[in-house]
Amino acid sequence: MRKKVSKVAKAGFSAIQIHRNQIRKPSGGKYDTHPVAVAKMLRDYGSRHVPLLRRSIKGRHLLRNKSLIFQAALLHDTIESKPASFRQLSKKFGKQTMAVVMELSNDKTVMNRVGSAIYLTNKMNNMSSEALLIKLADRLCYVLEMNAVKHVNPNWLKPAVQETRAIVKGIKKRISKETSLHKELYSRIESGVANL
Repeated sequence: MRKKVSKVAKAGFSAIQIHRNQIRKPSGGKYDTHPVAVAKMLRDYGSRHVPLLRRSIKGRHLLRNKSLIFQAALLHDTIESKPASFRQLSKKFGKQTMAVVMELSNDKTVMNRVGSAIYLTNKMNNMSSEALLIKLADRLCYVLEMNAVKHVNPNWLKPAVQETRAIVKGIKKRISKETSLHKELYSRIESGVANL
């Protein structure tokens, strides 16, 4: 008898496969651990906010989208990392999940033209609450990574800290309108980057 594998587990396996030969720039570590870390962070922080997750956000019920959020968290960098294609992943995980993944994907051409801090601040101020939740967990992972490698790679650290501080300042008003889970992740980012 075959066990049914959840879409979240499939997303995790897909993310690991897609990122398996990639290296994280800041730490030099394996990239395939990053999407799992983002999903785990959402699980760990989210478990303290279950009653709030039941509350409606912008007319939608976030708890209904719990599986979608974890799938998108695991897949959030896959579109930017070839060989994954939007079409292939949409067939596997559905259009709703991939719509959130697309919200989280960066347009490198525009980002390079306007600057990453401006681009990411604008993007985060205009994305759905679900995508913003994932992006905050992603950025918190980035801040934790900054703290871990600050003595190893100081040349990389200064612009990364400046970028994150600009983003934190630029999304403050948006965060004030979100759930306590959004606010907690934001607060952790803010305090984490203040210590750098």
